[in-house]
Parts: sequence; C-alpha cells; structure tokens
Amino acid sequence: MVTDSRPMVRRSLLVVSVLDKKALLDAVHCSADAIILDIACRVPKPLRDDARR
Repeated sequence: MVTDSRPMVRRSLLVVSVLDKKALLDAVHCSADAIILDIACRVPKPLRDDARR
C-alpha cells in the first residue's frame, strides 16, 4: 500500500490601495506571501488637481 503525503501550503494575498497610507504601512509589516498595490483606484478630485500643478 502506497500512501502519499503532500504538505498543504496556504498562500495569503493582500490588496492595498495606494491612497491609503495607513494600509500601506500595515502592509509593510504583514506576513502576506504577496502584496498587490491597487493603482487603478479612483483618485479624488483634489488630489488630481494637485497633481496637475
């Protein structure tokens, strides 16, 4: 009788908005396997206006 033993690997993924400074700082200290920065999030109008200057 052959038994196969495979370790279960649990992956963690963290998605963070680039506009959320607290979440970015928390992401630096987390133990996630991967961190994705959401750069497609809607930028508020005041920030867009500041970027154009």
